[in-house]
Amino acid sequence: MCARTTSDLSVGYDLARSSSRRLRLQLDALNLTNRIGLYNFLSVFGGTNYAPPRSFNAQLRCLF
Repeated sequence: MCARTTSDLSVGYDLARSSSRRLRLQLDALNLTNRIGLYNFLSVFGGTNYAPPRSFNAQLRCLF
């Protein structure tokens, strides 16, 4: 892998579904390899950004 390559994973599943409503679960994992990344765009409008450390996120959505 390249030094600036990170791996992310996202999975979603509909727990309940009816004609007008849905209950959806989504799980996200960012920067699975936990690599340190620093990006410098060398632009007037951009700057130096970094890749955040490994993080996990869960969402439960009710759509109606």
